[in-house]
Amino acid sequence: MSRRASDNSIEPQLLNSGNYQDFCPDCGTTTVGATIDDVLGAACGCQTRRTYRYLVELVCSLCSRFVATAIAEQPRTPILVPRQLRCRHCGGQPLAGEALCQAVYPSVSHEKPRRGRPPRWLVEQRQLERTAS
Repeated sequence: MSRRASDNSIEPQLLNSGNYQDFCPDCGTTTVGATIDDVLGAACGCQTRRTYRYLVELVCSLCSRFVATAIAEQPRTPILVPRQLRCRHCGGQPLAGEALCQAVYPSVSHEKPRRGRPPRWLVEQRQLERTAS
């Protein structure tokens, strides 16, 4: 591999075999292809699980202080601000300010499967289901 230890670029690296190799920064998956376009065109499996939400800061139109944060699903979504929402300091109306893109991953349950012998009632229930089908 022609990659040096000090090379931290995000571009695909050229391997000694003539193929190109790229790493997913999120999950660490390695993608190998014959050309750079093959490697860059391949989609990593972790990207299908990831969605994005956009945090839009609402700032005061008079004093430019932070008022609130709105959550949007699209980057250019119009933000409808209620009339009652005002700046605490000067009473100015909030306007949409800076937007921050945030990756959202699905929640993973932390429950582990129970080990050992199943309870008697469960064994009997499973036997009844097998005989019924």
